[in-house]
Amino acid sequence: MAKTDLTIQRQVFVEEYVRSGDHLEAAKKAGYKDTHTLRNQA
Repeated sequence: MAKTDLTIQRQVFVEEYVRSGDHLEAAKKAGYKDTHTLRNQA
């Protein structure tokens, strides 16, 4: 895996999003707590 400046949480989000294509599921798997807030920011 290439070295990045992303936090581990953000890296997990990116990997899960690329795998599933579902930003809410990726956020949950990355450990973000409030998906309601994430939906409003999109």
